Amino acid sequence: MPTVHILGKVLPEVAQVSIGHKPIIKWESPDIDLTMEFTNHIDKSQIDVECKLNRYDPNDFTHLYIRALDLTRASVDLIAFATGWCLTVVLDTFVDPDGQRSPIAPKDDSLRSLCTAFDLTNGFDDGARSLSRAPRRQTLRRHETKGRATPRRRRRAGPRRARPLTLSRCRLLQESFTSLLISTES
Repeated sequence: MPTVHILGKVLPEVAQVSIGHKPIIKWESPDIDLTMEFTNHIDKSQIDVECKLNRYDPNDFTHLYIRALDLTRASVDLIAFATGWCLTVVLDTFVDPDGQRSPIAPKDDSLRSLCTAFDLTNGFDDGARSLSRAPRRQTLRRHETKGRATPRRRRRAGPRRARPLTLSRCRLLQESFTSLLISTES
């Protein structure tokens, strides 16, 4: 069974995040005949997601990366919520079955053609000033470039009481999240 690793870190590293348990999550992608078994190791904010595969094909990297990121974010988000830290997961190195390391640098060249208001040599300062005066636009840009929503403030008609998050509710949330991810792949 080939094994690959996706490495990274939890930021800020000063938080020194460690997870004592090592959940094993199995995913199947029948459309590409790929079975994956992930083990998430986080020690002192250093991440090592080990993935055992039924077969290795470099073209399947995106499938591995997305699932490793989802798994790691789920665990780190639970820690962030429980501790009050604002934590971010960065996965930056891929290790193939032969031990060869490669940097991970997500990039979407299609965004370049959508940026027509400025370029890096002409109009950048005006664009930066415009964004600094309009925080909503900053949120939109972050959403477009990161591919994920950013937190937004909600106005409520009154105080909202948060339910305490117990260990059993944390486990239930993690199981629900994992089930959701597995069901969206089917």
